[in-house]
Amino acid sequence: MNFYPHHIGDYLTATAHLTWTEDAAYRRLLDLYYSREQAIPADIHKAARLVRATSKIEIAAVETVLSEFFTATDEGWRHGRCDAEIEKARVAAERARVNGKKGGRPKSSGSANPEETGWVISGMPEISKSQAPITNPITNPITNPNGDGNGDLLVADPPEAAEAATKAPRGTRLAVDWALPKAWGEWALSEFPCWTAVVVRLEAAKFRDHWVAKSGKDASKADWLATWRNWCRNAKPTAGVRAASGPAIATAERNAEAKKLLGFGAADEDFRPHDTALITGEIAHA
Repeated sequence: MNFYPHHIGDYLTATAHLTWTEDAAYRRLLDLYYSREQAIPADIHKAARLVRATSKIEIAAVETVLSEFFTATDEGWRHGRCDAEIEKARVAAERARVNGKKGGRPKSSGSANPEETGWVISGMPEISKSQAPITNPITNPITNPNGDGNGDLLVADPPEAAEAATKAPRGTRLAVDWALPKAWGEWALSEFPCWTAVVVRLEAAKFRDHWVAKSGKDASKADWLATWRNWCRNAKPTAGVRAASGPAIATAERNAEAKKLLGFGAADEDFRPHDTALITGEIAHA
């Protein structure tokens, strides 16, 4: 046998009183017994030689273990537990050999009378499980509970479609030549009344340099607009910020100033939501 079960708890309980040398002798004797699948030689010195016990202490340990855990017979020292495991392994090997000749493990014959043994589906006593049609819960049409009762059906999405719908978008890195979109700059000016266009351009430059230089998985983002907003919320500009105690700018005047500084022009019609113009490092002077 190349394998035998070793129950650690049972072994420790039975051998807790053994010395270190006696415990080693016992383990080697067990390995010898299973590998040879036969009794240990009755002669103590022959048994000791087979488990590589050479010193007087080691030979004495072999003799102690044999007399305590093994039984002396005409065939040699036998071990009841070992014999039982060896016989079990032989039966299993013989079963496998027979099945191999038959082409593998025999298939289950099943019930001779499925109508009597098959369990009944709830609400359908006249149809047993063995008779019920096999349906796929993913692709099988499902009656719409909110329909008008005329047989409205819903077809479930295939697994790959459901997985694609729930899969998180993949992140991308910020382009090296990235420049702040106008809409993002307008948002910053409207969100932070004390900021000027100079502050927005400065923060955009710091934003670009930071994310272009950053390495690792954190350098990729799924939503760069949200990243820009968080950047602005955490920014602490020290220059180009209007005094908080100064007079407030009227809303119309504030919007006109923002558009002029960002190159949008004063008229609302000059702004196009799909415009791809970007905030640059220079202020457009009229």
